[in-house]
Amino acid sequence: MIAEALTRRTGRPLDALAREHLFDPLGIEAEWIAYDDGVAVAASGLRLRDTIRIGQMVLQGGLWGDAQVVPADWIALSTAPRLNGPGLFFFGLQW
Repeated sequence: MIAEALTRRTGRPLDALAREHLFDPLGIEAEWIAYDDGVAVAASGLRLRDTIRIGQMVLQGGLWGDAQVVPADWIALSTAPRLNGPGLFFFGLQW
């Protein structure tokens, strides 16, 4: 549903958005499996290499080198505890 919402809101395919705004700035090689109509399979079609770069970017508050790839306030909001689990486990937004 998130992929469809992004596509409708921006008028651009999910794979193109992710490549332009996240994967290319981080230097991550990404491969998308697509449906017969060419739409990227959002739920399970993404294959990534160098995913540690995403984690490092998050630890740096959205920065990668000198570029603010993801807004720092979104990193803080999305990683804040939303649902507490047992012990030290909790979940943020899509984390």
